[in-house]
Amino acid sequence: MTRKCAITHKTFQTGNKVSHAHNKVRKRFLSNIQKTSRYSEILEQRIRFRATPKGLKTIERYGGIDAWLMRTKFSRLDDSLRPWKIRIQKRHGQKGNISTSQPQTEPPTDTEDHVSQTPSP
Repeated sequence: MTRKCAITHKTFQTGNKVSHAHNKVRKRFLSNIQKTSRYSEILEQRIRFRATPKGLKTIERYGGIDAWLMRTKFSRLDDSLRPWKIRIQKRHGQKGNISTSQPQTEPPTDTEDHVSQTPSP
């Protein structure tokens, strides 16, 4: 498994480690990737993934893991998060159908406000 953030796709960087005597040695600078989980309100369960602190901040800025997954294009998602997006879309569609199937009553209209005014000759 690669050390890659599922949100920002950030991986390691390479560079030189320079000593006091200016000896240069190639080095890999690893990103701060941590295993974490966020609660999905639509699925009512926790989603586990690997992310950097910047990736977690991005999720919070969008309003949670559900909102972030719904707004992100499928092609831009990490392979580990694609099944979660599909499940959230299915569940979100079911919730949408339930709310629209309930009968909605229209507010009463006042006939005085909607009287058409015809110009007098």
